[in-house]
Amino acid sequence: MREAARRVELGVERAGLLRWPELVAVLEGAALPADVHARVPEPESPPLPDAFRLAGGEVVAERTGSGAARGVSG
Repeated sequence: MREAARRVELGVERAGLLRWPELVAVLEGAALPADVHARVPEPESPPLPDAFRLAGGEVVAERTGSGAARGVSG
């Protein structure tokens, strides 16, 4: 995505707001969509819980620790 953003002269965050067909078209020489600078990224979602456990047949998420988020995959 960084290379595509560089080629279309947009920041990575702004280039990420393009739909796939729009990105392909722009990389092939089409103009940027007129509303690309007005688009707003979706707000970040809350962090995932540290652990999931099963309780009564349902999945229950729980946070552990001091509240600091930790990644679960590399």
